[in-house]
Amino acid sequence: VRDEITIRFTGEAELPEENLIFTEIMYHAAAPGGEFVEIHNRASSTSFDLTGYQIEGIGFDFEEATVIGPGEYLVVVRDRDAFSETYGSSIRIAGEYAGLLDNGGEKLRLVRNERDGSETVVGETFYDDESPWPVSADGMGPSLQLIDSEEPDNRIGNWGTVEGTFEVPEAQTLLEYDSQWRFNQTGEVPSNWMAMDFGDASWAQGRGLLEQRLGRQ
Repeated sequence: VRDEITIRFTGEAELPEENLIFTEIMYHAAAPGGEFVEIHNRASSTSFDLTGYQIEGIGFDFEEATVIGPGEYLVVVRDRDAFSETYGSSIRIAGEYAGLLDNGGEKLRLVRNERDGSETVVGETFYDDESPWPVSADGMGPSLQLIDSEEPDNRIGNWGTVEGTFEVPEAQTLLEYDSQWRFNQTGEVPSNWMAMDFGDASWAQGRGLLEQRLGRQ
């Protein structure tokens, strides 16, 4: 006698392409060897196996069976000992990268190597050390940190600077804010952009951002 049970999932699948994001970049640390990149899984109930994943730009391949759980953060560091000495030992480290974070800015891509030899870009972002990017992240102590993890991590206005990190035990809603804004990411804003009849239809649109200068460990 054999019983068979068929399970059908009717919910919406949480995909890595929609939930794995870059949330913090320390590209020019004041402490020697303190550079790192942080990845966040913003999925509510899905863990992702990072076997076969790599971060292009810093030459890092995730070890086999590296799993990032829902809501979890992990970091890839330049020097494990220097990182732990500077930021503490409670932060999960996925490994050390072989390359360097360019102090002048560069693009970072989270890539998955498929079985057929192709590559899938799961996520990508970029940074720079010149305005409109926060220039204080260039060796002055602060890191670049994503302001709102529900908004794109490749939007310049969604990055701020954070000096120091500490534990934020639980997220709390202080203010409901869902205003939609137009934003320009080129750094070349027309001189008449404040005019009442200025046409901004070609600019990208997204939720307005309220920056919080809070760290996280």
